[in-house]
Amino acid sequence: MTNAGETDDTLIYASSTIAGDTQIHGMAMEGDVMRMRELPDGLIISAGESITLQPGGFHLMFTNLNQPLVEGEAVSITPTFERAGQIDVILPVDGSDAKMSH
Repeated sequence: MTNAGETDDTLIYASSTIAGDTQIHGMAMEGDVMRMRELPDGLIISAGESITLQPGGFHLMFTNLNQPLVEGEAVSITPTFERAGQIDVILPVDGSDAKMSH
């Protein structure tokens, strides 16, 4: 995700028809263990900067899936930003996502 604006923006919410709940997550070290945690205040994207959502870093967590994810298909996601508002995005399901849905 890229913030092409001149002010910081925050990803405050995300939804998808594939899941009952979509959470914004980050990874944090607790001692020697890396733990996943929900970011209740959202994810700040600085002006002119990009953030990559990926396993092991910032990511969206889909819970209560309505159906299994199928590699090669696409899913619709609607991230909501504090300033930019809602943006509809279509993302492909790759092999790592498909494996995680089981």
